[in-house]
Amino acid sequence: MRISLSTIRDAFPELTDLRPVPIKGRHKIVLKAILNDRPVALKIVRKVQSHPRIQREIAALQKLNHPAILTVLDYGFRLNANIKVFYFLEPWLEGTPCAHT
Repeated sequence: MRISLSTIRDAFPELTDLRPVPIKGRHKIVLKAILNDRPVALKIVRKVQSHPRIQREIAALQKLNHPAILTVLDYGFRLNANIKVFYFLEPWLEGTPCAHT
């Protein structure tokens, strides 16, 4: 599934300064954005085979409070230009991706 940056911008009007983040992986698209003057990570899942399971996992993550686990700020589906995408939103954490260490 290929989604253009303009389609993502249209689907998430509350986010500003959307910038793709180069990551290794086929399962999600990661973008850095600004929400209410705070940097956030928008993660769009490319293929949602079992979305009820993923939604349960993210709902469980939202309930956790631990310094080593990022809070899930929002998650769900967005429909724009006949494209339905599953996303989740987390605070932006500066640093090097674990795959690069």
